[in-house]
Amino acid sequence: MSDLQILIRQMAADITAKACVLEQVRLERFMEWLVSHSSKVRGNGEPLTLMSSREQMQLKLNAWFQSLPVSGLLWEYRLILDEIVWWRDVDPSHPALRSAEKVKE
Repeated sequence: MSDLQILIRQMAADITAKACVLEQVRLERFMEWLVSHSSKVRGNGEPLTLMSSREQMQLKLNAWFQSLPVSGLLWEYRLILDEIVWWRDVDPSHPALRSAEKVKE
């Protein structure tokens, strides 16, 4: 396994670990964003959903990251981490979260 492949696996594992500690609604919204952001994450098989396993999420990220040039890989990694932080820190009154609560009612 090359150094790049090891790095990609670590990046996918890091993103998965950080995403999976989000509250349920925030995780759902993050995953919706992630799937809409990349067709590689959406994939041809099972769609990535809240019910997906951490392993499945990590595998889809890993496959997507392997298809990117190094500069794209680094850019996407930073963007995804920033998106996780945004969903973690967004105010509960933000419309993105309020609309999720209305759907549940």
